[in-house]
Amino acid sequence: MLIASVMFAASLGTPTLLATPALAESITGPATVTDGDTIKIDGHRIRIHGIDALEQKQPCTSYTNGDEWPCGSVATAFMSHLVANQSVTCEQRDLGRYGRIAKA
Repeated sequence: MLIASVMFAASLGTPTLLATPALAESITGPATVTDGDTIKIDGHRIRIHGIDALEQKQPCTSYTNGDEWPCGSVATAFMSHLVANQSVTCEQRDLGRYGRIAKA
């Protein structure tokens, strides 16, 4: 799995992932969302660098009233909104926990 962080280019509104110069391998294409911090581009799983979102099916409990709500689904929906109908560019940022490429 690759790891990345998403930023939007202000002038174009295009999701662009920034890299450390020494690790500038990149991948570009339409993205599909796995959960709030993971996307796929051209068959490559990419974990978004710098965020730790809940898994898609993970629930949360409200601190105010104890009700359970679908926070993982909300995180996934938000990431889907960010990359919808966009070509996303990810650049290598770091290596992940198991030596996988981290993308930014």
